[in-house]
Amino acid sequence: MFSKLLFYFSVFGAFSLTLSEISHKSGCKLSLDDGAAFPVFLLTGSKQRLFPQQDPLTQKWFVPATSGSLITVGCSENDMANQKEIQCVIGNLVRKSDGIGEFSVPNCGRNGARQEKFAEEIYRNGTCYNGYTNVEIVINDADEPYSLITACHNEDLDETIFVKSHIRGADLDDSESVSRPDFKEGGFYPLISADDCYKQAGQIETLIELLGSESLVDEYIQTGKNLFMSRGHLAPNGDGIEAFEKRATFYFVNVVPQWQTINGANWNQLEIKARAIADERQALLTVYTGGYGVTTLDDVNNNPVELWLGKDSSGKLLKRLPVPHLTWKVIHDEQAKDAVAVIQVNNPWATIKPEDILCENVCDQLDWVSWNVEDIRLGYTYCCTVESFSKAVPYAPNLGSLPLMK
Repeated sequence: MFSKLLFYFSVFGAFSLTLSEISHKSGCKLSLDDGAAFPVFLLTGSKQRLFPQQDPLTQKWFVPATSGSLITVGCSENDMANQKEIQCVIGNLVRKSDGIGEFSVPNCGRNGARQEKFAEEIYRNGTCYNGYTNVEIVINDADEPYSLITACHNEDLDETIFVKSHIRGADLDDSESVSRPDFKEGGFYPLISADDCYKQAGQIETLIELLGSESLVDEYIQTGKNLFMSRGHLAPNGDGIEAFEKRATFYFVNVVPQWQTINGANWNQLEIKARAIADERQALLTVYTGGYGVTTLDDVNNNPVELWLGKDSSGKLLKRLPVPHLTWKVIHDEQAKDAVAVIQVNNPWATIKPEDILCENVCDQLDWVSWNVEDIRLGYTYCCTVESFSKAVPYAPNLGSLPLMK
């Protein structure tokens, strides 16, 4: 760190910092004016967004940045006409066109640009089912921070078994569009790179080792036909209203490996229908979404092999990051006091067996389930009362005996 700072001194010119001050600083904390609309900070080139954070002690807002990073600052992500470029040096010091000095917040007004004061925070908060880690993804609204997603995550297996989220039907018409950010590990996945494990090249290498045949894997994984495993959102970004809420869904603890031919078809239809119900009712829906079991593919000897995508940096396969055999969603309207469980088989190569059907199928009672529920390639689907589903899946929400959400 000290050698890097000496480099900054030689390149950017001298400024007054004692050695003791240098040793206690790391990167930048760009101070913000709490009374003004916050500007937008983008890493130059990659356009990755840097979000404001609030110091828990001083309650002051700031934007963290890595020393040496180039940052474009403007008043809105959609309008960067008054943008300027700065380079993080240390603390609140930045290099500007006229030299090194304190960062000054651009005047973005107080009532003009929407105040981008909200950044998410992810942290462990006690335990959930079976002693697994309860993970909170919280939106740091200065007035009233709120939980966006609660996940029950098994850190020993890098597996999220379910998340809890909400759909605000009355606000869906105000839903903002947002570009897809990169997924973040958020301090989880210590033994693997979740990003590498999800990449198609990584999947192919893993499956070849698991199944023992490259030609067999070529049959299973066909990118042109969406036959690969994607990062399947549990709480979808489409359920969020504000752009910062949508971005906060892009954590690996909020996804499971889901076959894309299913994720982009019947699973997507389920997500769309859930929002349509919330919109039609103008209701706040509570949604639980998860996985169950570990799916299999037949290997070169026609033996079923469980699919685990975990692999460490040396390439050694690890029993982590399982591909769930079933994905499910429980939708609950607390005010209307009705609910439904919808389950899909997360395997386009599966043969549907009696043990795949965990509870009595009542999809024929739901007019809004209008997709082809028996198409295995697109996501074989069945529906249950939440009472019968919770008896089959021990960590599913126990909501009691509720009528079906029709």
